[in-house]
Amino acid sequence: MTPLLLLFGFPPHIAVGTDLLYASLTNVMLILTSLVLIFKKQLIAWVGKRGGSLFTQRSTTTYTLVIGIIMGALVTLSSVGAGAICTAALLVLYPTFSSVRVVGTDLAHAVPLTLIGGLGHLMLGNVDFVLLGALLVGSIPAIHLGTHSAARMPDQWLRPMLASALLGLGIKYALF
Repeated sequence: MTPLLLLFGFPPHIAVGTDLLYASLTNVMLILTSLVLIFKKQLIAWVGKRGGSLFTQRSTTTYTLVIGIIMGALVTLSSVGAGAICTAALLVLYPTFSSVRVVGTDLAHAVPLTLIGGLGHLMLGNVDFVLLGALLVGSIPAIHLGTHSAARMPDQWLRPMLASALLGLGIKYALF
């Protein structure tokens, strides 16, 4: 983010300060997401007491649209935020969804979102093809393995694993 802000003419001290605060806010979203996963049963019970819905259908649709707009902007500008922020939002807006359904929905949203953002950066000449190739060689088999594992894993196992990973990353990024 700092180089991007410098490119747009912001003074270095403003670029660094803004980037640090931005990073701290988006990285702490990992902690929020993990907490929502950890307390999912309590959230569902609380929602059930309120008539089965945290929000009205219309407000849920509106919030989902707004989150989509925010994710589009964040991913295109920084490539940060889609996973953690969108997952947290989906867990709050749709608390009865299983963890694998939330992750699947987030990924199905992220694919076209990142493709469009990536193509824009490709047209601007902002892509290192050697780096891209190395990332794809490592990640494609891992995606296949992870997808098949998650589909077979009970939600009561997947949720704590996902929560632990997000909490660990959130704490790491919040402290360092």
